[in-house]
Amino acid sequence: MNKEVIHAGLQAYPIIVYDCPINKRQWKNGTKRGESFASVFDDCWDCPFGKVVRDKKYFWDGSVVIDAKILSVDCNGHTQIDTSINAE
Repeated sequence: MNKEVIHAGLQAYPIIVYDCPINKRQWKNGTKRGESFASVFDDCWDCPFGKVVRDKKYFWDGSVVIDAKILSVDCNGHTQIDTSINAE
């Protein structure tokens, strides 16, 4: 599942994804209270269920440069949770 990254503007978590299937973090207050999210740098980067997708630039000579811009997170955490539930 490809999750869109959100530039939240928060100092602690500048780039996040909503609805983390393994509930890495939850909003403590506000309109999203109780909903899960994940910090791309702190949680998604080393998560075994996800891959950070970055912008790639292709050149005529066949070379590829991976840009620092993060486009999305390819998250498979929901399949891990579904598998563990069915195993019981």
